[in-house]
Amino acid sequence: MSVQAKLLTVTSLSAVGSWTSFIAVNLYVLMETSSAFAVALLYIVRPIAGMAASLPAGALADRMPSRSLLAKLDMFQVVALILLFAGIMQGAELYVIYLLVFLSSAIQAAYDPVGASAVVRYVPVSGLQRYHAIRAVFDSGAFVIGPAAAGVFAAAGWTEGAILAHCLLMAVSFLLTCLLPAGNVPGAAERTQSSAKARALRFTVVISLFYTLFIVMQTVTDSLEAAFSIAVIGLSEAEYGVLVGSAGIGLLAGSVCNKIWGIRLTPLQQFLSGALGVSAGYLLYAVPADPASSLAGFIVIGFFTAPAGSGYHAFYQARIDAAWTGRFRAKWKAVESISALTLTAAAGLSADLWSMHAAVLLPVALMVLFMMAACAFTYLCKDTDQDSRPLSKQSSA
Repeated sequence: MSVQAKLLTVTSLSAVGSWTSFIAVNLYVLMETSSAFAVALLYIVRPIAGMAASLPAGALADRMPSRSLLAKLDMFQVVALILLFAGIMQGAELYVIYLLVFLSSAIQAAYDPVGASAVVRYVPVSGLQRYHAIRAVFDSGAFVIGPAAAGVFAAAGWTEGAILAHCLLMAVSFLLTCLLPAGNVPGAAERTQSSAKARALRFTVVISLFYTLFIVMQTVTDSLEAAFSIAVIGLSEAEYGVLVGSAGIGLLAGSVCNKIWGIRLTPLQQFLSGALGVSAGYLLYAVPADPASSLAGFIVIGFFTAPAGSGYHAFYQARIDAAWTGRFRAKWKAVESISALTLTAAAGLSADLWSMHAAVLLPVALMVLFMMAACAFTYLCKDTDQDSRPLSKQSSA
């Protein structure tokens, strides 16, 4: 098994396990409290954990060998999941469960900057686009398999078993991580930069800002998705489940198409075309507010999610110095978490006090405007650093 294949497998095991256990905890809290608010608190715990863990994890990622840090995260996650499983089995107080979910979510959040740093050490620049295209296929599979596995455990009457399954997956991930090369800390690039490199860096920062705004608007819209679908569109809970499933089908199809045809584009073209497609899908979902257009919108959203994400990650990882990739990603992740938490709360309040439809339409409209601005910025700047051709056709850095 190649180094890239091992890294993809480790990432996929973490993603499947994360979806499985999080859905299971949601079901457990709902069964124990019968409170939608108690479940909603879980969705607040995750971005708070992200804010707490991202920056320290990014700093460590750039200063430690990747294999050592990934293995430590796997071990910490195993311990956190064992504690969470034991707490649920022993009927611990709800605040204890929230604290343990916070701990597990913080470790999961740390994988983002640590993983970004590991990718640039293990994958050559020429292979980044292909790597992220394959990872998008794996992530789409995790999106489908994880919740389905949690549903199987719930149907069997052993919801807690999903947490134990996540624990076992992380143990396997630890063993595979130990087989990776050391991934030693790369040397920092010279501080003196040409004006062309300085412009390229500024360009990368602005594109990262647009990507963060794109993700935040998605998060705000998704936070109202269930309530909007039932209260405004008029779907039943079963029909809403079908709607969510259609996004999974679109995501899987889009990931496969992205793997086959997406790498013919440059990473930036992948991101911008994917983000525009996702924005169009949200317009289909939110503007007409009828079942047929909502179903079509979800399929479109799922389909274009893969190129948007894989394109952006290949784009910035090819352009940022490997010595501070972790910190670069961590800073943007922290901004994303803070913005999402604040604006999600504001959107929820607006939906209650003003209009549910308007509260969903506003972030969707902003998403479209931000992506149109990103396209205009890209065109006007005429960036030529590493976007003139697909990375698969470039030489390794």
